[in-house]
Amino acid sequence: MKKIFPLSAAVLATAIALTGCGTDDAGQTQGMDHNTMGTEQSAAPTSEASAGDGSPDVSAKHNKADVVFAKMMTVHHSQAVTMSNIILDKENIDPKVNDLAKQIKEAQGPEIETMTSWLKAWGEPAPIGDHSTGGMEPMKDMSSEQMEGMMSGKQMQQLKDAEGKNAAKLFLSHMIEHHKGAVTMAQHEVKIGTNPEAINLAKKMIKAQKAEIDRMNELLGTL
Repeated sequence: MKKIFPLSAAVLATAIALTGCGTDDAGQTQGMDHNTMGTEQSAAPTSEASAGDGSPDVSAKHNKADVVFAKMMTVHHSQAVTMSNIILDKENIDPKVNDLAKQIKEAQGPEIETMTSWLKAWGEPAPIGDHSTGGMEPMKDMSSEQMEGMMSGKQMQQLKDAEGKNAAKLFLSHMIEHHKGAVTMAQHEVKIGTNPEAINLAKKMIKAQKAEIDRMNELLGTL
């Protein structure tokens, strides 16, 4: 696994612009004017677009920021689920840490399904893989380096190799940074997104993950 570095919100904004890039007949990339990255798109001529698979309807009103938010947060959440699975598979972990890992997994798994259904409704490809095992990979228009708070391959291996109290501490410290990255990404969506469901979910994530950050800092102080 290649090394992953968390970058700034400015890079996330650049990533949003990249989703508007296309290719000409010669196969060369055509850049998009950053001033147009908030341009609204419509997944259907009506006000609602259904995912077509029993998923809740989502408003057709969306822009490139909404698409990138759904794609990036899907992969971001997938790594959090992987981290939770790693700690839950270990022995001699503080029960409170295990409870938190279960809480994160149970919250973010359904959110992945929701965001994937939005992308389908908007006619956008979703990241490929099984989020339950953390197998989702970034797509060619969105790389892990563009996502705030993502753990590197080295950090993931350290978590896998750690045991007991050390594993719990690594999980909490890394997940705090992971959550901070998610909050930054969600705040960016609230600021420039246009899809009401995506904005509402982003607000929910901000509130929930800030509360979990506080809880994790408390737990770190007890280990």
